Amino acid sequence: SIPSGLAIESHQPGPADWEWDATKVALYLDDGQKAGGAIKGDKLQKKLEGKATYNACLLDFFISNPQLIPDSWKGKIVFFWGTIYRGSYGYLCVRYLYWRDGAWHADYRYLGGDWNSGNPALVSAQ
Repeated sequence: SIPSGLAIESHQPGPADWEWDATKVALYLDDGQKAGGAIKGDKLQKKLEGKATYNACLLDFFISNPQLIPDSWKGKIVFFWGTIYRGSYGYLCVRYLYWRDGAWHADYRYLGGDWNSGNPALVSAQ
């Protein structure tokens, strides 16, 4: 889905025969996000190039099937860097999944913001 006010800037398609398996994904943190550090989203985007990130289609799948989301993700803001959006003011952003008030929700963050240790990217574990 495309949230109101956003347009798709880039999208990495996933495999056609994809099947959810929690053992095949990992929550990735760049070194700049560890040990109390933070990194700007535009720098993190460049560092994620070449990594197998998951796109927003999987985020939408999780919102429709929240029982499949690992409990270990609660307390984190999990980003789906395989789809980058452009907001109405021209800024790039990426969507994320988070747990609050007993339910899973989706939102987006502009790349000019900071990503810290609570903001992992969902990547392939293989």
